[in-house]
Amino acid sequence: MPTNKKLPEAPRSEDRNLEYDASRHLYFNLGRVVRRVYNLYHQPLAVFGITPSQFFVFNALWSEDGINFSDLAKRVAIDVSTLTGIIDRMERAGYVERIPDQQDRRAVRLFLTEKAKDTGPSVLKLADELDSIIRRPFTKSDIDTFERVLKALAEQGD
Repeated sequence: MPTNKKLPEAPRSEDRNLEYDASRHLYFNLGRVVRRVYNLYHQPLAVFGITPSQFFVFNALWSEDGINFSDLAKRVAIDVSTLTGIIDRMERAGYVERIPDQQDRRAVRLFLTEKAKDTGPSVLKLADELDSIIRRPFTKSDIDTFERVLKALAEQGD
């Protein structure tokens, strides 16, 4: 539907700051870090047939096996539709099973399979090793500050 609103004019080339530096934004730098950490975890986890996104779910279920779907989505900060695809793939890989909730027939609880429980200690050991690689160049004080800032940023949306 046409509108009578006039769009703002694009800045003329002489008005543009061609030396704009996106790296001064937290969003840009956090994105770079997330991609690097994802790449660090991707290949080693692939040995187990698990992606970094599936590892979030695996880890949450390892901590609380039998959690319901919506609580798991909140815990791993993934929307329900995205989580459905992750669970589908993990189920096909033999790591997760859906069991109807005994108290609420509409709900489903998610459980790690025996395969996941057998693989779990190796996956968690790998995650600890990868985490120590990330931490290695930094002092304990740097890591403590970084974790405090990350947690504060994560809680801003809550």
